[in-house]
Amino acid sequence: MDIDVLVVGAGPTGMMLANELRLAGVSTMLVDKLSRRSESSKAGGVQSRTQEALDQRGLLEPLLALGMHQDSTAHFAGIPLPLTRGRHRLPWRSVPQVVIERVLAQHLAAHGIAVGWDRDLVGLAQDESGVTATFADGSSVRSRYLAAADGAHSTVRSLLGAEFPGRPGTVTVVAADVRLSGDEELTTHAWSEGGHWAQVFPLGTDAQGRPLRRLALGGPGRSLAREVPVTEEEIRDGLRTVYGSRVQLLELCYARRITNAARQVAQYRHGRVFLAGDAAHIHLPIGAQGMNTGMQDALNLGWKLGAAVRGWAPEQLLDTYHAERHPVAAAVLRNVQAQSLLMDWEGTREPDLLAAKELFADMTRLRDVQYRLDDVLSGMGIRYPMPGSEAHPLIGLPSPDLDLGPARLHELLRSGRGVLLDPADGLAEVTCPWSDRVDRVGQGACTEPMLIRPDGYVCWAGSSDDLEPALGRWFGEPR
Repeated sequence: MDIDVLVVGAGPTGMMLANELRLAGVSTMLVDKLSRRSESSKAGGVQSRTQEALDQRGLLEPLLALGMHQDSTAHFAGIPLPLTRGRHRLPWRSVPQVVIERVLAQHLAAHGIAVGWDRDLVGLAQDESGVTATFADGSSVRSRYLAAADGAHSTVRSLLGAEFPGRPGTVTVVAADVRLSGDEELTTHAWSEGGHWAQVFPLGTDAQGRPLRRLALGGPGRSLAREVPVTEEEIRDGLRTVYGSRVQLLELCYARRITNAARQVAQYRHGRVFLAGDAAHIHLPIGAQGMNTGMQDALNLGWKLGAAVRGWAPEQLLDTYHAERHPVAAAVLRNVQAQSLLMDWEGTREPDLLAAKELFADMTRLRDVQYRLDDVLSGMGIRYPMPGSEAHPLIGLPSPDLDLGPARLHELLRSGRGVLLDPADGLAEVTCPWSDRVDRVGQGACTEPMLIRPDGYVCWAGSSDDLEPALGRWFGEPR
């Protein structure tokens, strides 16, 4: 083997996965077909759960220290959800994807992992012991496993012939990163009488500290082929149509056309090859849910691949990646499709649709409705199907961030190992055979014992009779 794991695709998902593998102590190669990193900001928001994950790896503080972010309020279909502000320890933040990539790349480089640019994958073959990847320059890499994080037009997915069911795009809209004048009090979603619309969201700041905005424009006659370039005049015309003369374009930083295509691979695992991020699921980019879902794919997959390489993974551990993450992305596709319908991306202004959105907007004024939508959008409502989850409310959920005395829980998870919270200090003997994979925190840890996986999810809590089976299920055979 040349390497333990080959990661194809050096976006946020691929880099997050490479870091997880590094923590697990396995050799990793990260490649991308591009000649260099794009400076275009694609996604622009970081969910609370993704920030928790970054904090658990020591990556959130350096990201926020750059100052190129802005706290913002969640929305559903352009309808703001102000009652959710302050609900989680880490609020929704607008951070350009290019900034996230920069921080991840610097972190990996500091630990000896550099991206291999200009590595265009053209061939893929696997057998019982590994995967052989062949590149356009004639070189090849032999690895135990391969993870595809190579985007919506994934080469790996095509080479596998993986089923990618769903629907093609039926409409395109313009998405652009801009600086605007007169945008200080703009509503999130604005319409003209003719069905033309604009959306404006904060996107942090540029290198000079000036506020950036993510602008989306659509409506009758604006759905052009994706390859048609977006011009400044097209954006000026869209702004003029919706806002009149009070909003002006100061600078166009980046623009593209996006579609409402919605697809998800039938299987995330194909033998020794795994699909993650946009290689596994695509949808209309609303709320940066694609980037966040991909980064959380990486968090789920990384420690499991590491366990498999290190030789202690239980037999079915790698299969839990599909079992846990496929339903999450399927739910994302559903909520995005619902939002795109309520947003009326085509600008039809059909009376039935307007009536439905008006009724929905009325319902979102209720606190419980806002909280439910916030659970969906923040990632904090994800609950993995795990044994014992029916009997205990914590099992399957992200771990609460607890003050454990010497450190907070998210700091202990930075090792990439499991953590057992043992407040009564009575589980040392049970845990000892797994001490090379699980750290035990004794007296004063919390009010209730719980076992937390390396990805920050509770996999056991409650009865000590169930602890040993849970350790075996998630951390393999004891030493």
